[in-house]
Amino acid sequence: MKRLAPALAECENHVRYLRQAIAKLGARLNAEDFARPDDVKVATLDQFIFRFTRLQDAMGRKLLRALLVERYGEPYEDAPFRDVIDRLEQLGALPSADRWDEFRTMRNHLGHDYPETDVQKAENLNLAVAMAQELIALCASVGSQAADGSSAA
Repeated sequence: MKRLAPALAECENHVRYLRQAIAKLGARLNAEDFARPDDVKVATLDQFIFRFTRLQDAMGRKLLRALLVERYGEPYEDAPFRDVIDRLEQLGALPSADRWDEFRTMRNHLGHDYPETDVQKAENLNLAVAMAQELIALCASVGSQAADGSSAA
C-alpha cells in the first residue's frame, strides 16, 4: 500500500472540507443565493467547488488506480484511465464507470465560468452537491476495500 494509503489520506482531507462546505451551504441552493451572495456564501461556494474538483481529481489520478494495482493486484500501472475504471466496475469496486464520467463532466463544468442564469447556477450546484455525496461515499468504500479487502462498492 505504498501509494494507496497516501492517496486515501489526501482524498479524506478533501472529504473533510467538502463536508464542511456542504453543511454551510444548507439544504438546497436557489436563485437568490446567487443574485447577491454575501462574502461568506461566496467563500463557501468557492470552498465547495475547490474541494469537489480536488477530490474528483485526486480519486481519478491517484486513488482508483492505486486501489486496482495494490489491492487487487491488477497490472494497470500505465493503462488508460478508462480501462482502470472499467476494470474496477467489473470487480465491483466501482458502481459505474459511466457515472465516473459524469463526475468528471461536473468537475470540468464547475471549473469554468459558463454564462448561466442564477436559476441554472442553483440547479447545477444542487446537482454537484448530490454528486459530492456520491464521491464521499465512494471514497469511504475505497477506504473500506483497502482496509479489509472487501470488494463491494
